[in-house]
Amino acid sequence: MLINIKKIINTLIFILFLVLFLLFSIFSIKNNYLLFHTISEMFSIIIGYTIFTIAWVSRNKYEINKSFIFLGISYFFVSTLDLLHTLNYKGIDIFKTDRFYSTELWIATRYVESISLFIFSLIFNKVKRLWAELTFFIYFIITLFITLSILEFKIFPTCFIEGKGLTDFKIISEYIISLILLFSILFLTLKEEKDKKNISLIRLSVVFTVLSELSFTLYNDVYSITNAIGHIFKLISFYFIYKSMVRENIDRPLNFIYDELKNNINMLKESNKKLQYINDVKTNFFL
Repeated sequence: MLINIKKIINTLIFILFLVLFLLFSIFSIKNNYLLFHTISEMFSIIIGYTIFTIAWVSRNKYEINKSFIFLGISYFFVSTLDLLHTLNYKGIDIFKTDRFYSTELWIATRYVESISLFIFSLIFNKVKRLWAELTFFIYFIITLFITLSILEFKIFPTCFIEGKGLTDFKIISEYIISLILLFSILFLTLKEEKDKKNISLIRLSVVFTVLSELSFTLYNDVYSITNAIGHIFKLISFYFIYKSMVRENIDRPLNFIYDELKNNINMLKESNKKLQYINDVKTNFFL
């Protein structure tokens, strides 16, 4: 009963937050799109770093599904690239140039995210050990190369041209990313049913990521409504990844500890009963 009440309260809080965020989004899109973009991106970035923190702290716990550690590490770098995307968005323009670095950073980040989710779908429940430090280093090298290729060497394909809109590379990339994500959903669906709840949360996250990507194939202006809808879908997708990470890396270990403690208490009770019985027998014998 208490668990059901907790679930209902959590669901109501999520719905309330979503409604408030949608109202804020509508107001911001009409009055100050840059404010909306910055806040929505920062929300997802904070969630991404939180996902990483949960995974990193629990990386050495033996009862944790190691594929979630891999996913948590990947979201640290996804969030880092998203931060660069946010800081280079039109209107903030840290790097003063005619080139739209923010769009290129966005599409590169989505490639990293979609491929990471695809790898996760392949290794889910199959990885017994994960060298977290090596995984972190590999992602660091990849992220560094992406950042330099866009901001320094300028060899990354152009994704947006002002006055013309999205390039063919950007649109095709969004469809490729969506296809990778759909394969991720397929592989997750084929997984065993024993971790059904977590698989459902990840699948929901991937579905909203696909919806986000498809939204980003439709806009011709970086301040458009379809662009805003894409960011809302992205934030929801990050939330479901966060939920699955909390369930796997916090709730599950706590439940494991609780069950162990409960078993130990029951064993102690049984031992006390036996000792009491022996004492009663001895007392009656000598009487």
